[in-house]
Amino acid sequence: MEVAIAMVQSSHEEAKRSISVLRPEYLGKSDLIEALCEYANRIIDGRSIQVRSCIKGRAVNIPLPIADAMFRIGEEAISNAIRHAKPSSILISLAFEGQTAALNIEDDGGGFTNDRSQIGLGIRGMEKRAWDIGASLEISSSVGDGTNVRIVVTINSHRTISQRLETVLDFVAGA
Repeated sequence: MEVAIAMVQSSHEEAKRSISVLRPEYLGKSDLIEALCEYANRIIDGRSIQVRSCIKGRAVNIPLPIADAMFRIGEEAISNAIRHAKPSSILISLAFEGQTAALNIEDDGGGFTNDRSQIGLGIRGMEKRAWDIGASLEISSSVGDGTNVRIVVTINSHRTISQRLETVLDFVAGA
């Protein structure tokens, strides 16, 4: 079992090195908050929606796989707000506390009911991305009161060997 895990870890590291040269364009020119604000402003497309942002705490370098997942989750949250909620403002915030980073995407739009049977592929995708990086994802919303999407991740978390192996096996099974 230990040899198999070591082989999987080695293969995973090689894959990460190969993928790192394909660094996402959005993070190559800016940080996570700036990239999300640029995305939001691009898709607003003339609507009168104010995009605000803030960073709290002492910033910690976020590894590319985690930053990418956080960006994709934030991108989906922003897109959902603009397409469905008709907000007048969106607040994008990133807070650091020790080795923990928390990204919030908050809008003042129409909100929605938290009925699990009504969630779509976008939210399911956000949940999967959060799970993949060991983050917690909380989506709070109510009709008429806007929505808050919160992702909290420990930057240098070391998931157990069985959790890492499970992630790799899920990936291989899905390929």
